[in-house]
Amino acid sequence: MASAGPREPSPLHLRSHALIIFYPPPFLFPSTRYKGSKRDHLAAIKRKSGYGFEHMIFFDDDPTNIRDVSSLGVLSVLTPHGVTRKVFEEGLAVFAARAQSSDSGV
Repeated sequence: MASAGPREPSPLHLRSHALIIFYPPPFLFPSTRYKGSKRDHLAAIKRKSGYGFEHMIFFDDDPTNIRDVSSLGVLSVLTPHGVTRKVFEEGLAVFAARAQSSDSGV
C-alpha cells in the first residue's frame, strides 16, 4: 500500500513505528514498546479495551509483525516509510470496505 519513494510531507506523518485504530467509535492508540510478540500485545489491548480484532487497524513497518497480527483477523497495513497521510487514508478505505462487506453479509 505504501509507495517506495521518500516520505510524503504531511502533518499526519507519525514517527511511531506502529499505530492501532479501533472503530467504532474512532479511537487512536499509538503503540508503545511491548516485551513480547505483537500478537500478544494486541491480545492485551483487546482485553483492556473491549474491542474485537475485527474492529482494529494495525499499521507497522515490519512485515513479520504484519503477518502475525493479520492472522488474528486485524486489518494490518505495512508502512515501510512510516504512517503517511496516503497510507493512513488507504488503510481506512480498506477497513471501511471490509466493514461494509461484513455488514452486508458478503
